[in-house]
Amino acid sequence: MRYETLLSVVYSHQYYRSGKFRGFGILPATGTERLFRSYGIIIRELEAGFTLLFKEENSGESLIRKLRQKLRFTFYIASKDRMFMNYSNIPGDLDGYWLSNLNVNGSDPSLIHQDAFLGERDRIQFVSSPADITRGMTDGSAVDIEDMFGEQIFQGVKEELSESYLKTLLSEHDYLTITVNGQANRYYNKPGVKQLVGVIDIVLDPESPGHSFDAIKGAEYKVAIDTRPTTWRYNLINRDEYKYADFKIYSGKNVVPTTAAEEKKMITGEKAYFIETTTPIPLKERYENALELEMVKIETDRNIKRRISLPVPDINKVKVIREADAYRAYSEMYIYF
Repeated sequence: MRYETLLSVVYSHQYYRSGKFRGFGILPATGTERLFRSYGIIIRELEAGFTLLFKEENSGESLIRKLRQKLRFTFYIASKDRMFMNYSNIPGDLDGYWLSNLNVNGSDPSLIHQDAFLGERDRIQFVSSPADITRGMTDGSAVDIEDMFGEQIFQGVKEELSESYLKTLLSEHDYLTITVNGQANRYYNKPGVKQLVGVIDIVLDPESPGHSFDAIKGAEYKVAIDTRPTTWRYNLINRDEYKYADFKIYSGKNVVPTTAAEEKKMITGEKAYFIETTTPIPLKERYENALELEMVKIETDRNIKRRISLPVPDINKVKVIREADAYRAYSEMYIYF
């Protein structure tokens, strides 16, 4: 008897120089732990992900290899990094994300989200009770419910959908796509997990060529997270009586596009200049080029050109604001000179 790799899930993040993301913890659902015991599967956490190993008999007749029914392994993703949302380019105004090998990713089949990076189309709403779903429905609303496999499990009107039946559906299926009057929303039975980020559902199906034992054995599924681009705001606080002009920010030899510098007064009463990059800059663990500020100090009889090094953003202080229908992030910094 020996253990072999069934599959792995690995996380990557564009913010980190290594590309590896270590900010997720993984918790198998209770039902999944029972399946592991039944089929001789163990889970091992990796540096940036996890792997499943299955017990292989010397005869090659392991239970999982002889699978005759559809299985679903469910894992809850918990954040181990409280600043994760600050430097990750994902929307955060809904509960979380649903990842699965059922998702079809045209750019890379190993990705278990729908686009090149985890994002908008992977969002899902966690619900604790049927009332969280029916609250916005009105009498006469046409309702259609599908499970994660796209199979229809209810079609009718709101009055025919009792809360007890909906509770049963949530308990049995966890994931539901519910379309009300043509508007589809995705829901997931909320687990009691702290710092919940999302759910991973891995399906084995002997009837599906893409999800059979042979198809997934040794597979490495990927979760890729993009880094958040932010504009960089600099509050330049000068402690002398001179005026300054012709502000420019450089990255190496290249001028970085910015707003025109504006004079302002800090709440402390100090005189300052405010300047902001106009093109968002992706946050990075390390930057190839340090930014420098060039400005001209205006004296009575001469003008003196000065350059100072600028700090990079602190990911603990990134702020995200909503403007119209889009989100925008900025990093605010204070420099005394």
